[in-house]
Formats: sequence, structure tokens, C-alpha cells
Amino acid sequence: MRNVMTRTCLACMAVVLCAAPTLCWGVSLTNGDFSSGLSGWDTPWGGVTWNAAGEYAEIHEQSPWPALEQMFDIAPGDTTLSFRYTMQLSGSRVAPGPYDSFTATLWDVVNPADPLTWSPIISNPNPAFTDFFYLENDGYTETAPEVSVAGGLVTADFSLGTSKTVLLSFELFGQDDGLTTLMTVDDVSVNTIVIPEPLTAVAIPMAVVGIASYIRRRRGRSLS
Repeated sequence: MRNVMTRTCLACMAVVLCAAPTLCWGVSLTNGDFSSGLSGWDTPWGGVTWNAAGEYAEIHEQSPWPALEQMFDIAPGDTTLSFRYTMQLSGSRVAPGPYDSFTATLWDVVNPADPLTWSPIISNPNPAFTDFFYLENDGYTETAPEVSVAGGLVTADFSLGTSKTVLLSFELFGQDDGLTTLMTVDDVSVNTIVIPEPLTAVAIPMAVVGIASYIRRRRGRSLS
């Protein structure tokens, strides 16, 4: 009987730990630090290479525009997305604009086969754009309200009510300004504090009551 109670207690503790919102993470992004080259990432139009010495991705200005993308799942809850970037310029500016621009967009992939059904999860204040981070090679930056930028670190905080399949896309758009732009991307991280499902939320107090009852019984037996 004692072994059965012990196993029951351990099972209850497992329920509590797995339901604790600070311990369960719901993401499937892979190789965000690029330690395995570009594995897990798509480069649909080329122009992206891996820097083996620094273990980061390099996005080169070219035509058509290069993109670095990954599709993955995010569970419902509070999510923090972050990445690091650098911008390297070569050549001489020959025109005041338009400027090369780098963007980061997080798409809600409603139907993977139909991109026209996709919509941005983190919206740009300008309804004409879909990116949550926008950077021109003259230094001009535009971000969504949920986004903060500190040096070369971009962080976005947002919440999802339901699980979603998403596409994270980094793109570099070149212009005839006399400059050649090279972007680097590294340390891409997406972490979600999962919201327990209703059934799990009910199981938490039941598990706590069961553990407390078991502890009281053991103490009572030891004193008798």
C-alpha cells in the first residue's frame, strides 16, 4: 500500500511540475544559434550563407531579395522572441534614397499551401507593412509596440490564446544606392510560458491536496 501511495504522490508531483507555467515551454524552433550551420532554416531565394567561424547566418544583398526563414509551432501563452543582428556596409552612397532595408516578420500560417491567408502575429503600426522590425542602412528603425531594441538585440513580447504554426522570416531588400549591405543574424530564441489547459488546471489543486494528505498520513504513522 505504501508503494502505491508513493507512486501516486510522485505522479501528482509530476502533474504539478508539468502544469507550472514557469516550467513548461512550448516551442519547436531549431538551431537558433546556428551552431549546426543553416540546418532547420530555409533560404528560398539564396543569398544566405553560414559563417562557420562565428556560427551565425549572413544575408547578402542580391536580386531577388534573400530571405532566411523557419516554420515552427508556438503553444498558447506568453512568448518572448529575440535575435541579434549586425549591419555591415561597403561601397559609397551615390543617392539619398531609397535605402537598403532589413525586416523581421512573424507570420500566422493559417494554411501552409496558401500564403494569401497568412497574417502577421506582431503588427507594424503602419498597416501597409507586415514586419515587426524594420531597419534601413541609413540607421532608420521602425518597430511594433511590442518590440524593444538594445544595441543589436531585438526582443518582442506577445501572447497567444491558441497554439499556432508560424513562419519567422528575415529579409533584406536592396536598392541602387551605391552601398552593398550585409546582415548577420544570430541567437534566435523563442520561448513560451505555456498556459495550462482547463483539465490540467483542475488537476493542480487535486494533486496538491493528495500530496498534503499523504504527508499527513505518514507523519501520523511515524508518531503512533
